[in-house]
Amino acid sequence: MKINIYALAAAALTLISLFLPWLSFVAVIPGLGFFGVLSWAHTPFQVSGSWVAWNTSSVSLVGEEVFRESVRPIFYWEPFWNTENTRLVTIFTTSILYLSAIVLLIHASFAAGSWSGTGRKIALASSNLSFLSIFLYVMLNCWFFDEGKSGGWATMMKQNGVIAVCLNVGFWLAILGSVAAYVSWLHPKFIRIETKIWTGKIETFKRLLPVSEWQKIAVIATSSFLVIFVFAIIYLFLIPQTF
Repeated sequence: MKINIYALAAAALTLISLFLPWLSFVAVIPGLGFFGVLSWAHTPFQVSGSWVAWNTSSVSLVGEEVFRESVRPIFYWEPFWNTENTRLVTIFTTSILYLSAIVLLIHASFAAGSWSGTGRKIALASSNLSFLSIFLYVMLNCWFFDEGKSGGWATMMKQNGVIAVCLNVGFWLAILGSVAAYVSWLHPKFIRIETKIWTGKIETFKRLLPVSEWQKIAVIATSSFLVIFVFAIIYLFLIPQTF
């Protein structure tokens, strides 16, 4: 079985970036007799952070809180198109685009033989989609925050606090994976892995799909959509909002 090693490396990097923070915000909020530090980190499907407050006279800890929430639209209790939900819908859609690029890259990694031409096209498409979704994710998060649409805590900090924003390790890993996806299209490098159990079955499966070039693209696109659809259903309805 042949594998495009560059496409597989790109898929691994972009997949790992999903679990690492992309954007980090830190705010120092002075108050009467205390000062607090609020920090939180954004990943495509999760926001986590902490709030710590100290007494200014004794420099002792007076409060601490850690939170973690999934980034998804709310379909109950609140009007769907309120300000906060609009932000969640937009960010969730952008994150789904990035996840789609990852799934396409995984398909491109194993598109060898007569499917190698299709695999290169898919790798190029996933690279472009990845760069686009990364750009949109960062710009939308910063815009929503700047407009004060990221919740009451954002408005409070913009009025009273000193805020620092930085691009975190997940962002740079996502960029690196997108570059690797582009390299996998420009200079694909295949390695052969001997798997006696699966090689025959895979070759038999390929022979059962004597389709044209555009149909191969349709097969990969459809199977990728099904994976994303199943993930969206599980994420939206089975994973708790706060955990």
